[in-house]
Amino acid sequence: MDSLVVLLLISMWLYLIPAVIADLRKHHNRWAIFWTNLFLGWTFLGWVAAFIWACTNPAPATTNPAPATR
Repeated sequence: MDSLVVLLLISMWLYLIPAVIADLRKHHNRWAIFWTNLFLGWTFLGWVAAFIWACTNPAPATTNPAPATR
């Protein structure tokens, strides 16, 4: 029985790896990645998409540069 619980916990953790990676990297779309992973991860294609998305670099914060003066 104990090994079944351990196996279930490990399986859940492996399933949610994309969401964990996104959260650890403070990805700006971490909640979207979590929900994609949760609802589409079982298709494997959805899991791979969430994993790749979580591993991409978040978009850097853009700043408005000062206008060039002559």
